Amino acid sequence: MHHDRYFGAAGFVMQSIYVVILLTIVGSPVLVILFAPLQLSVKRAHGRHRFFAVAISFLVWALVLSLLRIANVSVADFLVD
Repeated sequence: MHHDRYFGAAGFVMQSIYVVILLTIVGSPVLVILFAPLQLSVKRAHGRHRFFAVAISFLVWALVLSLLRIANVSVADFLVD
């Protein structure tokens, strides 16, 4: 139980920081709404599985963000041309 409480609090803080970072980088609340299903899957997980769920959601969002940034750059280049 102790570990679940610790992971829950730490996970919540990490997610809050992550959402703030998301908003600053992308400036789009839509992405935070899209982030909700990942949060739900993390909440359903327990103990060690919760840790992996958090890690996977971070990886997924890092990938999504990098893809979006690549897309934004290419769109900007296209508009300049």
